[in-house]
Amino acid sequence: MDKDRIFKRSLFDSAADYYNATRPSYPRGLVNNLIFKTGITANSQVLEIGTGTGQLTLELAKRGINLHGIEIGRKLAEITAHRVFPYINATIETGDFETMKIDVDSYDLIVFATSYKWLDPSRRVELISSVLRNNGCVAIIETHHVNGGTKEFFADSQDCYRLRDNNTKSEYHLPEINDIQPRLYGSEFNGRFHIQFSRFYQEEKHILQPIILGCSTLIQMFCSWIRNKGRNFLIVLHV
Repeated sequence: MDKDRIFKRSLFDSAADYYNATRPSYPRGLVNNLIFKTGITANSQVLEIGTGTGQLTLELAKRGINLHGIEIGRKLAEITAHRVFPYINATIETGDFETMKIDVDSYDLIVFATSYKWLDPSRRVELISSVLRNNGCVAIIETHHVNGGTKEFFADSQDCYRLRDNNTKSEYHLPEINDIQPRLYGSEFNGRFHIQFSRFYQEEKHILQPIILGCSTLIQMFCSWIRNKGRNFLIVLHV
């Protein structure tokens, strides 16, 4: 993995408390559809890679799913573990998925909530495939910033981005929701995962922290209705 990627993914842990206070949860419809479309049950084993401070982790734990979360940031993992402590079906481990030893064919579903991009692109598909059971699913949730809400806040926030990323554009404008081009991962997952079903739906969401921000949510889901022996499936949800 390149040094820039390693550096950037470590920044979240340095601001774990702020991240936990401001990061919104995921839409209920997204979580419900994730569970329904993948077909996981109380007997399924689910792995979440990159739990952050547990926004998705908590929602899955509440639903009684057997969930094991891995988070590379120690402070982030501690916050997530505290949030899911009441749920005996959820466990949290601090570690780097890329270097950890995990039994092969262990999980029915592997889910990434805005964390897939932090894995090494040259190895991530192979690593995921090795621990996923036959007929298992991979779910990738990604967040897109779209036009709306307080434009002055977005403009001012670019100075913060430039402090950490010299590649931040000075004249960047938020896209309209209809201009978003979802990433489908077709070439990356080709030959390893099979997509059988697709669906679009839109949900409006507003965040109040610390000022009112307007945020449109676009979710694109790919999933399996019918499971064939030896095939794995990919789900992509865009928020």
